Amino acid sequence: LVQDLSIMSDNDNNPKDGKERGLGKNLQKTIPAVRDRAKHMLSVLTETSVGEKESEQEIPTIQLDKIFSESALIYNIPVSIQGHANVSIRKESLQSIIDNLLGNYSYQDRKSSQRHVNLNIDIETRGQKVIATICDPNGDPCLWPERLFEPFWSELGMGRGIGLYQAKHLAENSGGTLSVASGTDEPLKFVLSLSKKPC
Repeated sequence: LVQDLSIMSDNDNNPKDGKERGLGKNLQKTIPAVRDRAKHMLSVLTETSVGEKESEQEIPTIQLDKIFSESALIYNIPVSIQGHANVSIRKESLQSIIDNLLGNYSYQDRKSSQRHVNLNIDIETRGQKVIATICDPNGDPCLWPERLFEPFWSELGMGRGIGLYQAKHLAENSGGTLSVASGTDEPLKFVLSLSKKPC
């Protein structure tokens, strides 16, 4: 929640020339998302069975491409999304997974003035699974992909280092997976697999 408010504040305090009028529209879209995240935090804090597998009766239908699009707007990251699908996962869990992924890309974008993040997200259905591949074509190869999901480890040497670890376990607790694909000369790709919503 603090991260979302900080991003909103940065965007509103430093508008690009000619973009001042868009601030009101941006706030109209981001404030409800921040409210949703506050509700999510309260839900997590009061939930008694965190980490347990979710029963089928509790799981809503969520449009994956829509959640990615809304979250990219909050993080002020340009995104191109190909494909769409509905998935079976609690909204709070999916939002946490996406926030952890996009939060990392947002940090990469802010730390460099030379190169900016421009995400490509490809969504496809394979059998009973929905696969979302997330990649920044402008990104660097990852030197240590095997450590990305290690708890309390961060390439920055600071911070909690639990975001991706948490995202991976939320995906697994929902019957999915979160992994990385990284060639030596290719940008890092995150691969999120979730259960397709039954017809």
